Amino acid sequence: GATGACVGQSFQVSVQVNPKPFVQAIAETVCSASPFTISPANGNGNIVPTGTTYSWTFVDNTSVTGEANGTTAANFTQTLTNTTTTPQVVTYTVTPTSGDTGNCVGSPFTVTITVNPTPVIADITDTICSNTSFTVTPQNGSGNIVPTGTTYTWTVAPNSNINGETNQASPQANISQTLTNTSNTVQTVTYTVTPTSGAAGNCVGATFQVVVTVNPRPTIVNETIAACSNAPITYTAANGGTNNNIVPTNTQYTWIIKTDNNDITGKSAQATAQASFTQTLRNTTNTQQTIVYTLTPSSGTCVGNAFDLTVLVNPTPEIAAKTAEICSAGTFSVTPTNTVVNGVGDIVP
Repeated sequence: GATGACVGQSFQVSVQVNPKPFVQAIAETVCSASPFTISPANGNGNIVPTGTTYSWTFVDNTSVTGEANGTTAANFTQTLTNTTTTPQVVTYTVTPTSGDTGNCVGSPFTVTITVNPTPVIADITDTICSNTSFTVTPQNGSGNIVPTGTTYTWTVAPNSNINGETNQASPQANISQTLTNTSNTVQTVTYTVTPTSGAAGNCVGATFQVVVTVNPRPTIVNETIAACSNAPITYTAANGGTNNNIVPTNTQYTWIIKTDNNDITGKSAQATAQASFTQTLRNTTNTQQTIVYTLTPSSGTCVGNAFDLTVLVNPTPEIAAKTAEICSAGTFSVTPTNTVVNGVGDIVP
């Protein structure tokens, strides 16, 4: 320069260039209520120095709960709950900092999380009659979250008095089976059901229970009874026995006359349910006569199959007063004979 343009000795300047994190935008899909963690990896265009930490903010989605801001975290993690039946999106703006290697702040990047709905279903109860199918199709609303296309698998706790209950490992559109109560008392069957959202992310929800009450249905085989003419008849079917009848307590009956007999009077049909079958039948002949009724049993709202009750009506002697005239010390002999005609006269079996 001005003082002689003298050149001094050279010297070195060492510059340490610390890495600055660079992370490309990230998109992730998760199921509702399932924790997720995002740890950006170095490579493929990303620069992620060892010890990089993350801070973030989010754009609120009123249909999602669990979003929270984060500061100086080793990775990006949240647990988000979708309160609807359709996929929802939450967008975060994340700022990376290199931490140990210079504490260099990188450019913010976005993390876009699609939150698929997970089914949430409360326990369900149902009541059916024996040998009837039930179908349970959970509905969305009232606290339930049932995405369109939700399917169900289940296991069942065995009940030795019920036939028809089975596990189901293949996804079904609803919960349905046909159950038969083989006893004469109320029975229950408990299903543990796993819902899966299907098309909306195939997200598996928490199990819920379906408890089905199976009321007994009367099951009575044809029966034959005998009665005396003019004697009141009262019949109620017996539970169990050689016929394996199922007769719940308080079973009632209605009946019609299936096969009539003109030699029997006092017969009648009954359309109002009665606690027992009752008739007082008169056999107008001196030989056994038969009449057949068809009875329909019911227990509460559960109506059983109709069965036949055959009544054998045995004749009872009906003899009018007799008069005889004899001389003193004479003998008399009266031998009533059957003289009934068209139901009138002496009946002498």
